[in-house]
Amino acid sequence: MHVSPGHPEIKPMLKLKTLSERKLLYSDKMSEILRQLVLAGVAASWLFLYNDKKGSFSSEWIYPLAFFLLAITLDLLQYVRATFIFDSEYHKILDTHTISELQDESKTYPVSDKVYKVSNRYFKAKIITSLLAFAVLIAMIAFKVATTKN
Repeated sequence: MHVSPGHPEIKPMLKLKTLSERKLLYSDKMSEILRQLVLAGVAASWLFLYNDKKGSFSSEWIYPLAFFLLAITLDLLQYVRATFIFDSEYHKILDTHTISELQDESKTYPVSDKVYKVSNRYFKAKIITSLLAFAVLIAMIAFKVATTKN
């Protein structure tokens, strides 16, 4: 019988080294996304909202921009949440085991199933939001091309 990792009777097991590596990975990724978010926000504001010919902002482009910002926010939240979860699990193990137990790199430790469930929820939400953002953007570009006179 196949039992999925999220099954209530099975606790995921991870080595302390793996928890530590993932904790660092998520916190590094969170910083990287923050930098990209700032740059993408500035670029998108000028590319999609500002109309050079009129010298004003075109408010209809706010919709795809809003979905893209929501998608990148969900992406950021996924890493923020994962960072806190892995950090919590990591410190829980440090606080409940002896130094000799912690030095055994082959030892695995039970971790909360939320370690994977939370990331999956954010991952799915950001994929759906990203697809929606691209669909809105493509539809708006198609409409603009179809209604623009030569």
